[in-house]
Amino acid sequence: IGALQIFYSVMDVSLLVPILATLVMPRPSARAAYASVVAGITALAVLSLTTAGRGYGWGTPVFLASLVSAVTFAVVERAARVFSGNAGDGPRI
Repeated sequence: IGALQIFYSVMDVSLLVPILATLVMPRPSARAAYASVVAGITALAVLSLTTAGRGYGWGTPVFLASLVSAVTFAVVERAARVFSGNAGDGPRI
């Protein structure tokens, strides 16, 4: 495994979800972005070490860690909106 491959794997897992979420969502929270970065890098490290970089079936460690990052972002973002009273349920009458 080369240093360049590790670098791009970490960059992909840590920045893909927050950047895409910023492009498509009106106001994503920084907390969700930080949580997705931490969860993605942790998942990448755990998956790479436990499977020796092979992943599970068709899921490479980078792909699976990106999924973990996306799910973490969605859960933290939704929780932030629910607990702030802005759950996105539409206009309140």
